Amino acid sequence: MGIFYAQGTSGQVYPFEIKGLEPSDTEKGRISEYLTNLGDPDQNLIGGDDGGSGLGAAFSGGIDTLQLGFGSAIEGLGESTGVDFLKEYGKEVVETNKNQLSESEEYRTRLDDITGVGSALKFAGQTIVEQVPQLGATIAGGYLGGKTGAAIGSAIVPGVGTIIGTGVGTVAGGLAANFPFFYGMNREAQKDTGAVVDEGVAALTAIPQSALDFIADRIVVGAIFNPKFINGGGIFSRTTKGAGAGIATEVPTEIGQQVLERLQAGKELTSEEAIREYRDVAIAAGLIGGSVRGASNLISGDQNKKEQEEKNRQLDEDMQDLRQDVHGNASL
Repeated sequence: MGIFYAQGTSGQVYPFEIKGLEPSDTEKGRISEYLTNLGDPDQNLIGGDDGGSGLGAAFSGGIDTLQLGFGSAIEGLGESTGVDFLKEYGKEVVETNKNQLSESEEYRTRLDDITGVGSALKFAGQTIVEQVPQLGATIAGGYLGGKTGAAIGSAIVPGVGTIIGTGVGTVAGGLAANFPFFYGMNREAQKDTGAVVDEGVAALTAIPQSALDFIADRIVVGAIFNPKFINGGGIFSRTTKGAGAGIATEVPTEIGQQVLERLQAGKELTSEEAIREYRDVAIAAGLIGGSVRGASNLISGDQNKKEQEEKNRQLDEDMQDLRQDVHGNASL
């Protein structure tokens, strides 16, 4: 048995269990019919795996989770404004993505499923891939916000305005990308308790959660916090120190966000369920933080060496200018 992934016109990736490594014509027909019934036809068969590595399902799950948060935020906006269309649309998005997450769960390797090195590697790979959509949304929001802020700042005060606009726009864009997601997920956490959703509490709690996520993600990708002792050294040294910095940043951030989510929902903070959630988010945060920051340090190269090379280049240029001055004076 193997797992094959199909992509609908919406971009959503769906996992399917097949008998061999490639789907038969009958299985392709079954996949096509399934997607058509979902209202997401014209599939693109994008590949599979022989042992169910679940990377496609994990990435799809990350997208589903992101959409779930945004869908709940839209539902909350509809509830707050009394706009029934937004409320019903948001509910539909939430239910659709909950169903898709449930369907793909059987293809995922969770922490309790680890029995050896192979399953541990599958778990690590899936966990990292699952976090990519949210990390990408934060970075994209910051990038677009920075570009917009730079354009506005340049139009008002060229130069200084550009710098200030870029900084303000980057922060605003990153927070704008994060806030709806955390607001929506806070709403869903409140629903779990069976209580009436308090929109104000969900929204207010999303503010510090969004700020923490933005700062942590910028550190993890190396956009801020680049001390020389972390970025210097050989390949192994840079990667190890970068991974350590990423883990130290992401783990407390993710646990803090989870504590805030449970607190605003009225859930117990020290129950067995809570501790299990903290454990899971800590492991996921460590994997994504360590891998992304480690890779970032590896790609960026030895910054200390680069700085020294730049100093040597400038010194050579100064010496060349001095020689030319000496030769020029001697010829007079």
